Amino acid sequence: MKKQKTRFYEADYADGRRIRVYENDGAYHSASYIEKPLRFLPVFRYMHAFNKAFDLKQDINTVLLIGGAGYGWPKYVLSTYPDISMDVVDIDSDAYENALEHFYLDELIRIYHPDLHPITDDGRHYLQTADKKYDLIVNDAYVGTTPVPSLLTLEACRDIHERLSHDGIYAANLHGYTRLKMSYDLLDAACTASEVFRYVSLVPIQSTFTGNYRINYVLFASDKYKDIPGSVEYSTKKCKILNSR
Repeated sequence: MKKQKTRFYEADYADGRRIRVYENDGAYHSASYIEKPLRFLPVFRYMHAFNKAFDLKQDINTVLLIGGAGYGWPKYVLSTYPDISMDVVDIDSDAYENALEHFYLDELIRIYHPDLHPITDDGRHYLQTADKKYDLIVNDAYVGTTPVPSLLTLEACRDIHERLSHDGIYAANLHGYTRLKMSYDLLDAACTASEVFRYVSLVPIQSTFTGNYRINYVLFASDKYKDIPGSVEYSTKKCKILNSR
């Protein structure tokens, strides 16, 4: 397997704050504010969208994150909801140590003593072999700038559904375009999830652009929660089901 190129450096973010960046194969995989009062806050806007799950379901106790990178979102969750138990699965065996060394995860652990469990595994394999249930499963696994395809298939959606509690929520960070009807891969993912979950919603991130630009969307899926704040209407008439075979 080709070794991914990883580097860490500091930069000025769009909001004017100084951040530390985790770049992997030419793409931002995580970042952290450097200012001490901000270190546990997510830098990327799509991570804030994940937090809608806590507004929908008040009794989230167990969380699974697939794709830990620099642990940007776990730092926020565990500092805001210190009683939550979180498993973080990442195929990179260095992800946890990198987060400790470069992204202030060590500081969070000293302050909050979180119930945090780093797991080195392929996300798809973990879903197939895990024997526990989660109230919230978040998929933020990428290869470069591309969501991991094996986690978007019908089979993966079924495994995710099996790993959720009866009223659990699934959220995934995906890409599309400001013109949603042109977002073929995104709509395929939504169509596929709809085969398994009763409700599937798409929430656009950075939707103020004019023209057709590539942006993040967060897909929410569950059997209970239909109305997700900020979601947009979409059609799956021309989409296809993503199968692993």
